[in-house]
Amino acid sequence: MKTKIILIICLSILTGITDVKAQYMRTRGNLNIVTSFFGSDYGQGLRVDYNNYINSSLVINPALFYEWGNPMQSNYNQIGADVMFGVITFDMGQKLALFLKAGLTGGYEKLTGLKKDINGFSVGGKGGAELEYAVSESLSFSAYGYQSYMLKKVFGRSYYHIGVGVKFNMFRY
Repeated sequence: MKTKIILIICLSILTGITDVKAQYMRTRGNLNIVTSFFGSDYGQGLRVDYNNYINSSLVINPALFYEWGNPMQSNYNQIGADVMFGVITFDMGQKLALFLKAGLTGGYEKLTGLKKDINGFSVGGKGGAELEYAVSESLSFSAYGYQSYMLKKVFGRSYYHIGVGVKFNMFRY
């Protein structure tokens, strides 16, 4: 319940920002660091992304995440990584952009508190969408939703991440 309230508040802030003078240009060589909080099937987590623009509409996005929760009165932890490629399908005046992303995901999962502890590595594919709103040249907000389908997973075959984040834009000229 707390996760849903936090996500609703963050999305309300994103939609409430109206007087923006951002002129951030997504060009080859630009990059940003993203920190975000997400909710998932099993709990919540923290995520750190690195976005490197290959050109004005294509981005490569490696990320690290840590997820924790208490499904079925047990303890769940996952440390994972993603490597995704994104395409900007909608770009409105360099302030609002919609990314479609797809790639690979994997991690180490641990489920404790049952009769027998379960742990192991999981691998699979991940895809979804991200909405970015540029506040200034150096700061953007994002909201995303990703769905994962796993070839091998300790706890289920698929899961989702829905989150909000802050992007710190860096420039290489």
